[in-house]
This record gives sequence, structure tokens and C-alpha cells, in this order.
Amino acid sequence: MPWWEVKDMHEARAFLLGLLQPMKYRIFLGAFLVAATVFGNVGLLATSGVLLTRAAFKPELLLLMPLITGVRFFGTARAALRYAERLFNHSLAFRLLTGLREDLYRRLEPLVPDRVQGYSEGKLYNRLIGDVEILKFFYLRVVSLPLGTALVILGVAAYTALFVPTAGAFLAGALLLSVIAVPLATVRRQIQIDHKRRQLRDALSNAFGDLVHGLFEWQTSAGGDDRQDRVDALAQADLHEQGRGIWTERLAIHGLEFVAHGTALAVLLFTLPPVRQGDLSPWVLPMLTLVAMASFETVNQMPQALRECWMSIEAAKDLAEIQPPADMPAEGEREPATWDIDIRNVSFNYHRADQAVLKTLNLAIPYGRHVAFVGSSGSGKTSLARLLLRLWRPDAGEILIGGLPLDDIDETCLRQHIGYLEQTPSFFNTSLRDNLRLANPQANDAELWQVLKDVHLYDLVASWEDGLDTSILENGCRLSGGERQRLALARIILQNPSLVILDEPLHNLDGVTSRMLEEFLATWAQAKTVILISHDLKTLPLVDFICLFQYGKILASGSHVELIQHSAEYRDLWQLEQERI
Repeated sequence: MPWWEVKDMHEARAFLLGLLQPMKYRIFLGAFLVAATVFGNVGLLATSGVLLTRAAFKPELLLLMPLITGVRFFGTARAALRYAERLFNHSLAFRLLTGLREDLYRRLEPLVPDRVQGYSEGKLYNRLIGDVEILKFFYLRVVSLPLGTALVILGVAAYTALFVPTAGAFLAGALLLSVIAVPLATVRRQIQIDHKRRQLRDALSNAFGDLVHGLFEWQTSAGGDDRQDRVDALAQADLHEQGRGIWTERLAIHGLEFVAHGTALAVLLFTLPPVRQGDLSPWVLPMLTLVAMASFETVNQMPQALRECWMSIEAAKDLAEIQPPADMPAEGEREPATWDIDIRNVSFNYHRADQAVLKTLNLAIPYGRHVAFVGSSGSGKTSLARLLLRLWRPDAGEILIGGLPLDDIDETCLRQHIGYLEQTPSFFNTSLRDNLRLANPQANDAELWQVLKDVHLYDLVASWEDGLDTSILENGCRLSGGERQRLALARIILQNPSLVILDEPLHNLDGVTSRMLEEFLATWAQAKTVILISHDLKTLPLVDFICLFQYGKILASGSHVELIQHSAEYRDLWQLEQERI
């Protein structure tokens, strides 16, 4: 699919122009340096050709000194210009890459986790890594190289025309043919191959991601080999397409070499008659022939530039799709005086009309109250918690904190005052100290050790040779499931928020540790608002208020005693819990 068939060209073009906007004036200087480098090489070869021709007539050495000096000058100038061009243009490329990554992060951050769910992990990985990898060459190969090549064509054609007008016109036509016709003859096939490879890489990333995440299940099941075979088949298909692309690229290179040699021969033939007739000096013949040869230095790179142009448009189109939603509210700047929660007529369906998760929900939680959300899986408990965190936004209704709409509250303030413990907490592949300080960057070591005591991890960490500096590896795999849960709870305690949301906090913990943590939470969180999301009803008598969720609504609410007396559904849940004990 060539670039002119790419959909959303307007968005892709606007995206690429936006990348170039901050350095628009420097682009022309970069293109001039590309052309100047080629002119340095042209001058070196042309002067060398004149020197050899003059030397063949055995003149006095003194007469050759200007030409010898010219060869030295152009040789030095070519090296200096090459260094300056690489330094300047690569500096601009790195600036563009920095701006691209910053822009992509600004686009992506408002979508997490609400609107980013439309991307599979493999597809998102390709956007963040593959497309950025492509666009890092955008300026060097798609912008500065063609602009520099245009200057080279104008310069060498005009210079050649000063001596032999027909040779100058032919050289200009041959260079334009090489820039346009020859690349187009092969690039269309190369683009088709690249398009197929993009699809294969997306599929391969998805399949490999599934294989890694489900490695244990597939190794212990009968169908695991099928997944491995699919990854192998996709990898082999990608390698096959890569091989086809290499052969196509070589065809373009050899085609341009043929055109370059043919052009030099033609310039030689155009120059030969005036030389034989005595209208031009003999040294003009090798000079113009070598000028024609040297002028193809950047032209030979145009097939790759045209291919990179299409790839950049495709990458820009993909990245331009990552857009904050049009209804994204402006970032709030206010701070609430209190942390009372008022949920008014809130509905939420993951922005899909066919999946209602919360339906016209109303709930008031005064500051300092301990509330439990209970109910079956999929009843909306965790969804409401994420709405309170402003990770998601309701499709209808509003949430007020301290009388302020949630969207009006400053982001930093919100993150400082609301702590959230997920069912499956995440950790980074770095030290234990860094993972703890994620909740409170100013915490000192004494505070870190104290919070480890609070969650009964002190003895474990103290037994490690590097203590707090020990890496807990990717996703905390150095720790057991219960230890990860306690470490996540330690981060909440270290954060010391006003509102605490605990989603199955006792998950993966043994009975003794669970009782210790229950007692500690009852003391530590006494003056805080606590929302406990749990299937474990043993802890519910410890809270002030219980909300029983069912099908996106609060079916019943009240204290444990009140619900036992007045809610048959709650009594059934409680009876099942007692039977499990």
C-alpha cells in the first residue's frame, strides 16, 4: 500500500509537521550541510582529475602546486563538512526524538487505564517502540537528505552547464530520473513488503506476549505446543519477508549504480567533441566525468529515503491515533477542604452502551467512615473505586469530594490523599527502597524500616545482604504472593493518605498475618476514610457501613447487624462464609 493510499493522511501530515515545527529554521542549514559535504567530495574528485590530466603533460611542478593545494583543501573540507553535518543533523534528530517521546507520553498518559484498553499489549508495544524507532530516522532520511539532494542537483547541473550546456541538461535529467523513476520502480514492492511486515510484527508481538504471560498454563496443558508453533510460524514469515526486502533493496542499489555509470559515460561523450575541437581544455573531460560520478552520492540513498517516507507516514498515522478524548476535562487546580465523598447518579459502562457496570448509583461517605463494598464479581465494586481515583470517568452523573467535582481537584493533591491497594499490585525491577519511595519520595531509611515492621517484613528484608538496596526483580518476583501484598500495603502506609481504598487487602495472606494486619489497620486507619473491597466477610464486622453490590447497583446498605436483620441476600452470603469456616 503506497503512501498515497494511506488513510488519515491529514492527521499523519499534521503529526510529522508538528515534530518539525520547533526546528523549522535549522532544517535548511542541515540540508545545506548535506549538500556542502557532497560538493566537497565533488571538488576533491574534480580537482584530482584536473591534476592528473595536467600532470600527464609533465609541466613544471610549480604549475601543479595550486592543484595539489586544491586537492588538500577539498580533502580537508570534505572531512570537516562531513563531521559538521553529522554533528548538526544528528543533534537535530535527537531533539526530534526527545520531542516525539515527550509528545507521545503526553498523549498516552490521559488514556491510562481508561481509554488505552482498546490496544493489545503487543500493539501498544509496537507503537511505543517500533513506531518511535522508525520516526527517529525521519529527519535524517526523509527531510534533510532530499533537501540536500535537491541542492546538489541544482549545483552540479549548473556547474556542468557552464562548460557543456547539453551535458549539464543531461546530468540534471539523469539525476532527476534517479531520484524519482528508479526508486519508484522498486520502492512500491518494498513498501508492500514493509506493510506486510508491520502486520506480522503486530501479530508476533501479541502472540509472543500471550506466550510469555501464559507460559505456566501452556506448559501444563495439551495445547501449549500450538502457541509455540504459531510464534515460530510468524517469526519465519517475518524473516522471509525481510529477505525479500533485502533483495528488492539490492535491486534498487544496483539499478542506481548502472544509471550513475551510464550518466558519467554520457557526460564524457557530450564533453568529448568540444575538447577534440579545441573549444575546451583536455582537463575538462575528466573533471566533468568525475563531477557526474560524485553527484550520485546522495541520490543513491533516495530509494531508502522514499521507503522511510512511507514508513514514517504509517508510523505517524498510528501514533496520531493515540489522542486524548475530546471530552477530556481540563486539569483541575483546586484542593478540597474536607474529604467527604458524594456520589450522585453515577453510571458507567466502559464507554460501551451494551455493558452497563454501574447504574444511577448514589452514595454518601462522610470523612472518617469505614465502608465495605461486597458482592459478586462483576457487580461494580472495583469500577467504582477506580472512578473515585479518577482513573476512569463516569458516563453520567458526578462525584464530589469536599463539595468539589472530582475533575476540579488538582491531580497531585488527589494522588497524595487517595491511596489504592490493588488485588494484584505492581512492582518495578529496581531496589526495594525505590519501590517503597514510589509512595513517598521524601521518606528516609528509618521510616522505611518502620513501615516494614508494621507489615511484618522487617525480618525478611534484614536477612538480605543488601537490605533495602536489594532488587526485587520484575513485578516483585523475588517475593511470594503474600509478601508482595504486604509490601503494597507498606506503600499505602508510607503514603499516609486521607482516603484508603483496599481491594482484597488480605488476599494471599495466612491467617496469623491477616489478623495482625487487621489489628494494625484498625489502629492506623482509625481517623481515615477506608473503603474495603472484599469477598472475605470475616472482616466486615470491623467496618461502620456495608454496601451490597449487585448488577451495578447497591442492593442493600447498613451496618453488619442491620444487614443481617433486613437483607436476605446479605444473610445468604454470611451463611456461606460461616459454612466455609
